Amino acid sequence: MAHVDIVCFTVTGNVARVGGIVERQVGGSTGPGAEGFITVVDNGEGSNGVPDLASPPGVAPGSALAHCTTGLPRPLFPIERGNIQVRPGS
Repeated sequence: MAHVDIVCFTVTGNVARVGGIVERQVGGSTGPGAEGFITVVDNGEGSNGVPDLASPPGVAPGSALAHCTTGLPRPLFPIERGNIQVRPGS
């Protein structure tokens, strides 16, 4: 579990890329100040629908803005619970 200061957020269709700076983390080896990123995919709602997807968090120097700008390759996995909603801004 981590608390991250979000520095960028990019939405393209049903995919959102998020980048941030780690402020604190519990149970991991990533320290404060590390840059991290994640990708999520909204596949709609409904119990019979295709599950939403999320990547494992990535951590690397200079990765937050790079991920929001161009997207860094990450594997995507079905989420175990909940619902991701990606909506374009106005």
